[in-house]
Amino acid sequence: MRPFRSDEAFLIISDMEGVSGLVDDALLSSGGRFWRNYGRYLLTWDVNAAAMALFSRGIKRIYLSENHNLGRNTVPEELPPFIDVLPPHSANTSMRGTGFWEELYTKRNIMGAILVGFPGMAGSGGFKSHSWDSNIFEYIRVNGREAGSITMTAGLFGEYGIPVAAIIGDEAAAREMRLVDPNIIVVTVKKMAENGWVELLPPESAHSLITQKVTHALDGFDRMRPFRIEKPARIEFKLKMDIPPVTKEENGRIHVKNRKVLIEAKSFLEAYYSFWNYYLSIIF
Repeated sequence: MRPFRSDEAFLIISDMEGVSGLVDDALLSSGGRFWRNYGRYLLTWDVNAAAMALFSRGIKRIYLSENHNLGRNTVPEELPPFIDVLPPHSANTSMRGTGFWEELYTKRNIMGAILVGFPGMAGSGGFKSHSWDSNIFEYIRVNGREAGSITMTAGLFGEYGIPVAAIIGDEAAAREMRLVDPNIIVVTVKKMAENGWVELLPPESAHSLITQKVTHALDGFDRMRPFRIEKPARIEFKLKMDIPPVTKEENGRIHVKNRKVLIEAKSFLEAYYSFWNYYLSIIF
């Protein structure tokens, strides 16, 4: 078992669709009473189960970045005191610019990441599967391969040499992560059944499994490798609405035609940053 130093850190990055016990839109809708009184707690308990595994292996510096809707979906008073909560959407979007990524991933000694509650990509057949935004993207492809938020987030981490240690989600999320790296530990807490029904583990069993598998992942940490996307990088996607104009600064890197967008860049980091800037120009 690898001993972790006191200055080494881990990042937990969370979404909601893949959280254990979560089976209804009302639990996902920020501001609603079902989200407030139950959905947030389901997310918090999954995050805590992963954090307890990290802490038990000597990792005392744990960062949490939320990725669902406007963020702030966890219950602050239910989080353990050793979790340092980052601003929402700061770890894998351009809302705070690449400078935030540079500071976070190069100066805080983050050794690895845990993905909690991420959905599978669009068309993967999971619970509320979508690629970043079900209202905007029909599909996303990275270097010609279908991709979702799991693949792209792992690719961002890879740009900074950070491996994904484990993912907690449904069967569709597990399948996407295995395409990224078949050796990454996946914790499958639910799956889609016939007629829209969802099969899921009881909460206590799910949390026990999360802690157990994340602990197992840490035992093999020295064998983990970052996910690297080949250079040059291409991100292609099709939108469900008319395409906004390309700004002068983006001209040459972003090409648009018939609701299809192609981003070409020297590295995935550059392509990913352009993707987020373009996406934010649509929703804001």
